[in-house]
Amino acid sequence: MTDYKMLRALICLLVALPCCIGRSWAGSLEATPLTADQPGILHRLASDPLLAQPESLTNGRALPGDVVPTPCPSQVDLSKPLSLAGAVDLALCNNPQLRDTWAQIKIQVAQVGQARSAYLPTLSAQVSELNNRTVYPGFSSANNTTQGHMTYASLNWLLFDFGGRSANLEASDDALKAAIDDHDAELQKLLGEVVSDYFNAMAAQAKVEASKQAEELARRIEDSANRKLQHGTGDRADLTQSQTAAAKAELTLAHDTGERDKMLAELVYALGLTPGTNIVLPELAKPDRSVGIKALLEWVRFAKHNHPAIRAAREQWTSAQAKVRSARSDGLPSLSFVTTFDQNGYPNQGLQPIQNNITTIGMTLNVPIFDGFMQHYKIDEAKARANVAQAQMQDTEHQILKQVVTAYGDAVMAFDSIDASGKLLESAQVGMESAQNRYDHGVGTMIELLTAQSALADASQQWVQSLAQWEAGRLELLAASGILGHAALEGLQDKK
Repeated sequence: MTDYKMLRALICLLVALPCCIGRSWAGSLEATPLTADQPGILHRLASDPLLAQPESLTNGRALPGDVVPTPCPSQVDLSKPLSLAGAVDLALCNNPQLRDTWAQIKIQVAQVGQARSAYLPTLSAQVSELNNRTVYPGFSSANNTTQGHMTYASLNWLLFDFGGRSANLEASDDALKAAIDDHDAELQKLLGEVVSDYFNAMAAQAKVEASKQAEELARRIEDSANRKLQHGTGDRADLTQSQTAAAKAELTLAHDTGERDKMLAELVYALGLTPGTNIVLPELAKPDRSVGIKALLEWVRFAKHNHPAIRAAREQWTSAQAKVRSARSDGLPSLSFVTTFDQNGYPNQGLQPIQNNITTIGMTLNVPIFDGFMQHYKIDEAKARANVAQAQMQDTEHQILKQVVTAYGDAVMAFDSIDASGKLLESAQVGMESAQNRYDHGVGTMIELLTAQSALADASQQWVQSLAQWEAGRLELLAASGILGHAALEGLQDKK
C-alpha cells in the first residue's frame, strides 16, 4: 500500500458510514428516509448527516386535527373583527415560551445526533513537515540533518460495550419525544389562555352594550317621571328615585367600560401585540344547543393517555430509566477495533532518517477495575433521577386530570345555565314592559318600575356571562384534554 492509500481508505470509510447508518435510524421518531428527489437533500445531509431530526419537525408542529403547521400571518387587518382562530394564530406566532420549547427540541435533536455518533468510528490524522538535526559535540563529522515529513492516521471503532450506547440512544430518543410533547403541551396551554382572554374580552364588551341599554332605559324612566311631574300626575319622590337609578346605571356603565378596556388590554398582551393596539371583537352569538359534552370519564381517560404533558413526563421517566442502564454499562468491559498508519516515525517523536511505513491493526479490550467507587455513586445518582422523574410523571398526571375535571365542571355548569339565563332574560323583559305600561297608566309605582329595570339589567348580565362561559368552557375543556386545534376554532367561527 502506498503512502496515502491507507489514509484515503479510512477517510472514505468514515464518510460512507453516516449515510448508511443514518438511513437505518431514519425510521425512528417519525423520520422518513431521504431520497434524491426531495428538495434540499444535500442541505439536510450537511446540517443533519445522521438524520437525528424527525421529518415531522422540518416545518414545525401542527395543532391537533391540522395537517400543516399554522403559518404566521404577514399582516393582520385589525380594523375588522378579530376571529378566535385569528387570535390564536397571532398568539402562536408571537409567544416567546413557544420559541423556548422549540429551541429545547433542537437541543434534544443535537443530543440524539451525539448518541448516534457513538456507533461510528473516530478517525484522526496528523501530517508534519520536520527538519531533524543531530549534533555530536565530540565527533562533529557524524553530525547529520534529516528533512522530511511524518504522517499519522488512526481509526478507533467501539464494537461492544454491554449496551451503553444503545441505552444512551434510547434515553436521547425519549428525551426528544418528551421535548416535542412539552412543546405540544405548551401549545395547548397557550390556546387555553387565549380562549379564556378572548371570551373574557367578548363578555366584557357585551356587558358594556347591556349596560348602555340599561342606562338608556333608566334615562327613559327618568324622563317619564319628569313628564308626569310636569303634568301634575307624578310626584317629586318618583323623579328623585328615577334620577338615582339613572346615576347608578351610568356608574355601572363606566365600571363595565373600564373592565372591558382592561380585558382588551390583557388580550392584546396575550396575542403578543404592541400595548395600546386597538382590536375589534365580534359580538357574542347564541350558542348551538346541539353541541353536547361527553361523559367526564371519557375526557379523563383520553387525557390520561393522550395529553402531551403527560406523555412528555412519561417519556422523561423512560429516558431516566435508560440512563440507569447507561451508567451501569460504563463500569463494564468494552471492545474496540483499532488501526493506525505511521509514516517516517511516530507522533511526538523525531523524524526517522530512513523512510518507513508502519500499519497496525488490532483489537483493544478495556476492563475497568477500580475507580474509587465513582461508578457506584453514578449509578445511585441515575436511579435517584429516575425516581424523581417517576414522581414528576405522577404529579403531572394528577395536575392535568385535575384541570380536566375542573374544566368539565365549568363547561357543564355553563351549558346548563344557558337555558335558565335565557328564560330569566325573557321573563325580565316581559316584566319590564308590564311595569312600564302600568306606570305610564298610573297603576304601577316607581319602586315597581325600578325593580323591574334592575331585574332586567341583572338578567342581561347573566345571559351575556352564560354565553361567554359556555363558549370558553367547552374550548378550555378541549385544551385541558390536549386536543384543541383549528378544527374546533373554525367550527365555532363558522357557526357564528
